[in-house]
Amino acid sequence: MKKILIRFILLIIIFVFNTGCSTLMIPTQDNIINDTNNEKSYDNSIPKVIETDEIKDNDTITISYKIGDIGPAGGIIAYVNLENDDNWQYIEVAPLNWSNLEEDPKYIWGGRKYKVKELGKEVGDGLDNTKRIVDFVSQYEVEPYAALICDQLNFGGYNDWFLPSDEELMLIYNNLHLNGLGDFSIEDSYYSSSESTSLNSHIINMKKGNISSSSKNSLKYIRPIRRF
Repeated sequence: MKKILIRFILLIIIFVFNTGCSTLMIPTQDNIINDTNNEKSYDNSIPKVIETDEIKDNDTITISYKIGDIGPAGGIIAYVNLENDDNWQYIEVAPLNWSNLEEDPKYIWGGRKYKVKELGKEVGDGLDNTKRIVDFVSQYEVEPYAALICDQLNFGGYNDWFLPSDEELMLIYNNLHLNGLGDFSIEDSYYSSSESTSLNSHIINMKKGNISSSSKNSLKYIRPIRRF
């Protein structure tokens, strides 16, 4: 009888011990790894301030150029517009190979006997001048002419080229030519998009650096420029 009682008590003790172990959470290595992973996941969910977030606050990322640098179209930077009032900052002059020739080609100015009017001479006027000349002179001229060639040029991945105004040509002369840049010819003059009379337009002599007038039917060098 005593043996039966002892066995019964032992069974109760074993049952109670096993039941307690099933409800007790014993830390294991797997649990520790899981906790660590959970902690890392939580850390990654916290937004962090990084340098690229600061860049997003800017509208554009500006690449700076200086005079003489190679521009985005493969030309040469001739002017830096520090005021940037007209939404452009640089003037880029096409390189010598823009026409696939060994020297700049020659064209007429066009529209002789007709005055285009309202053509500017200042820096920044060349683009508008070129558009005005093309719109007006195309009514009378059938052969290729200076402004049209510049306006239709697609070079270096850009098609926004134009014939420079008087002051833009002077910038090219002073900032590039006098510093041995641009490979400009001194054998003849370059056309400006500025006008003199119904018969004459303006040209610049790259040997002397002066602006003068020439017949619109004369063949003169041209060198397209663009701004950006």
